[in-house]
Amino acid sequence: MADGREGTRGAGYAELAAVGPYGVRPGHALITMVEPHPGHEYAYNRWYEDDHYYAGAMAMPWMSAGRRWVATKD
Repeated sequence: MADGREGTRGAGYAELAAVGPYGVRPGHALITMVEPHPGHEYAYNRWYEDDHYYAGAMAMPWMSAGRRWVATKD
C-alpha cells in the first residue's frame, strides 16, 4: 500500500473495513475476563486502559464503540 498504512498487518488489512456489509447491529459483544497476577493489578489496568484498549481492541475495522467494566471488590 502506497500510503504507509500497511504496517505489520499485511497489504489487505486496511481495506478490510470496505468489504462488507458491516452495518450496525446492536447486541453484539466481545467479552474478555482477565485476572491479573496478584500485585500487578495497577500496572495491568494502566496498560490496558492507556494502550491496549485503543491500540488493540478499538483499532479493529469492525469496532465502532467500546466500553470497559471492571468488577469491584466485595
